[in-house]
Amino acid sequence: MRHPQAAADLEGIARWRLLDERVHRKVEETCLALHWLVTHGFLIKTACPGDRPIFSLNPEHIPDAESFLTDTGASGSWPKKQ
Repeated sequence: MRHPQAAADLEGIARWRLLDERVHRKVEETCLALHWLVTHGFLIKTACPGDRPIFSLNPEHIPDAESFLTDTGASGSWPKKQ
């Protein structure tokens, strides 16, 4: 839908279009994750004039972040389901 004029054979779809869709979804997921991490104080969002914001670890919440990672596991989902 983002490229209505595009056409490709099976291999082209597998290599380009599906990869493009996967990247698009991962960017959306990452955006949601960053918002959640900022909201919960794990990350600091710094606005840059005329540029995209920068995200960094909030040093005041490192113990909380370590505890969160321990509670969810390194490959666990966020936020932790109740």
